Amino acid sequence: MREAPFLDRDMCQKVADFIGEAPLLAHNTQFDREFLMAAGIDIQDNLVLDTFHLSNIFFHEEKSLNLGNLCESF
Repeated sequence: MREAPFLDRDMCQKVADFIGEAPLLAHNTQFDREFLMAAGIDIQDNLVLDTFHLSNIFFHEEKSLNLGNLCESF
């Protein structure tokens, strides 16, 4: 991924300012949280809503709970 943009200090600050204290909503949030925290973005106290876990509760009959399959189902 040589073409991927570098996440520099200025960009991390912009992301941190954008997120602030807002809840985080993502599918399988563990990856996203670890990535952001490794970049120095403090989101430890933010409420986390994980659509993977929610889909496991509400759509447990689906053959797969990955995001692509869920999007295709809906």
